[in-house]
Amino acid sequence: MLFIPAGYLYLRDYTGSNGNNGQLTKNDLIHFLPFTIFCIGCIVAWLINSDVNFLNGNVSGLTAQITLLCFKLFVYTVAGVYLLLLLSMLKKSYLKNSNRNEKEYMKIINNGYKVNGDHEKKNGEAHSIFLSEEKMINIDGAVKEFLSEKKPFLKHGYSLKELSDDINVPLHHLSAFINRYYKMNFNDFINEYRVNHCKIKIVNDEWKSKKLEAIAEESGFSNRNTFTSAFKKATGLNPSGFLKKIKEEQKHCEPIYIDMDTIFNGKKVENFQ
Repeated sequence: MLFIPAGYLYLRDYTGSNGNNGQLTKNDLIHFLPFTIFCIGCIVAWLINSDVNFLNGNVSGLTAQITLLCFKLFVYTVAGVYLLLLLSMLKKSYLKNSNRNEKEYMKIINNGYKVNGDHEKKNGEAHSIFLSEEKMINIDGAVKEFLSEKKPFLKHGYSLKELSDDINVPLHHLSAFINRYYKMNFNDFINEYRVNHCKIKIVNDEWKSKKLEAIAEESGFSNRNTFTSAFKKATGLNPSGFLKKIKEEQKHCEPIYIDMDTIFNGKKVENFQ
């Protein structure tokens, strides 16, 4: 009756489940209750039977047998209760450690890749993420298929987190993949899709009925400066310069229709002339 509660208290303090840094409190005195009840029971049994030999199984009378049965039931009940307490404590301790490990892991990841909308920052810690060539090829296929079919980049402010959720690829894996496979950050990566969508519209003569700003907005760009900067970075020309080039080319050849499949058919997002 002392060993079982003492063992429980030791394991509880060892795992840090009580939150008191291994120190006993006044509330812990309740764990001495089984021992106290057992001692009182022995005293009562001794007063009734004049001895406690029945605890050794030496029973001869009905009263002694009933007394022995009561003692056994009490001991088994106490053992069962503490077993349940022990299992519950170990479960809580396991969940607590799992949550702590997960938080520490995510802290490392978040320190490596801090995402706020479309803005992504990197530091050296994230480069410890290992992605095999096969893994990157699989991610690339999922990214290309989703972007070409659903065209989520047309949504203003579409973020890395949203893409991660949409294709069910962990955020840190996706971010590492884009940086290593495409040698660019998410901002530039998603803007290339927007730029190429703009180029499709321009090549297909939508500029005749719309302003370039309207085409940019329809392609997912939220402002003119971002559009111009991204367009020049991807093509080497500003939007108006590209439009002028298309007009000159159309004077000397038959117009052609360009779609997304024409553009995104290689390992990387390729510019077309």
